[in-house]
Amino acid sequence: MDGFGLSMDFLAQPKQEQLLELFKKSKAGWIGYGGARGGGKSAGARMVQIYRRLLHPGTRGLIFRRTYGQLYENHIEPLFRQFPKLREFYTDKHREVRIPVPNGGFSSIVFGYAEHAKDIYSYLGKEYMDICVDQAEQLSEDELLLLKTCNRWPGKGADECKLGLFPNPGGIGHAFLKRVFHDRQYKGNENPEDYAFLQAYGWDNVEWCRPALVEDGFIEDDYYRWAESKRFEYFITRSDYGQRLNRLPESLKIGHLLGRWDIFAGQYFDNFDPTKQVKRPEDPGSETKYGISKRSYPKLNVKNLTVQQAAQIYERDFWEKIHGSKIQDQALANKLFDLAVNMGVGRAIRLLQEASGLCGLPLKEDGVMGTQTLTVINICNSGALLLEFKALASSYYRELAHVHPALQRFLGGWLKRAAA
Repeated sequence: MDGFGLSMDFLAQPKQEQLLELFKKSKAGWIGYGGARGGGKSAGARMVQIYRRLLHPGTRGLIFRRTYGQLYENHIEPLFRQFPKLREFYTDKHREVRIPVPNGGFSSIVFGYAEHAKDIYSYLGKEYMDICVDQAEQLSEDELLLLKTCNRWPGKGADECKLGLFPNPGGIGHAFLKRVFHDRQYKGNENPEDYAFLQAYGWDNVEWCRPALVEDGFIEDDYYRWAESKRFEYFITRSDYGQRLNRLPESLKIGHLLGRWDIFAGQYFDNFDPTKQVKRPEDPGSETKYGISKRSYPKLNVKNLTVQQAAQIYERDFWEKIHGSKIQDQALANKLFDLAVNMGVGRAIRLLQEASGLCGLPLKEDGVMGTQTLTVINICNSGALLLEFKALASSYYRELAHVHPALQRFLGGWLKRAAA
């Protein structure tokens, strides 16, 4: 494709070609692409922006990542490696590539980030015909909704302006992305026709397998002529990246390799071993598997519990009860979730409320994650709050082991858990 004197010859992979067509022809204003690791999401986002800026001269697009470091490594430098001529049109002050158009103006690609939740408000009032949010799972639903308000351009209809979300499994935005793209459950004024999703996997991206293809005497066309099952096997056996994904614990592999949206396990617990069941009579939880105890779920067949069933329990009984998707700091949300599973939802929330008071923002210590608690912990210094929270958790575990000497054998593990 010609960029008004610039050679913009990029060869999109088949799944990326489908993505470009989706942006061009779909009426959906929210377009998701990805769901698993290694599917060429970042490259796809850059292709979308270049293609759309040339297709719609004089418009502006935004490529967005959570941090500047991620933005530079995954988009700015790779763009210039692929299209060196674009570097002369880049202004570092504005983090913007201005591509000349025939009428003397330019189309522009802006590179943006918001390292803290409040930084997202700096985009209010700005306009971008297309927005591509890479690693979209790192943004909350509220942040994504705010970015969508910037997704407009003079003279362009609402169905022409696209917000592209390029997520991996997990993260603070998982629940929202899963709801609108996988479950297709909508609420309020959400229109089902406004959401479209294209699943991409690691084996859709030939680059991971290219060295092995050369070694085995194949070319790219051969690879994409294979059935998907053959490409999958080749990816996990002949590519280094595919082998690494395939060696992940089952709870992580189902998301990161297989792109399963309906699985919650593995987002926060990477130490599950689906082949093991732990029985500790001294442990107050009694028979336990994947952290789910017979004592807490007396009617549950713990011995035959699957990782999928455990995931549903974690999401329903812990993550949703702590309103994890509404906590803006991911590390704090993860720690609250982890401790809620171990010591109970109410006790974990009470410790977090106590920690907030130690940070100068006192809360009623009622063990309920209500509106006031959410508001306060989201404005509190997250680093200081997390440190106080971990310290209080350690104190709780020490006191528990002191009062119940039989539990002393678990104290070391509990303290490591609190400090992690």
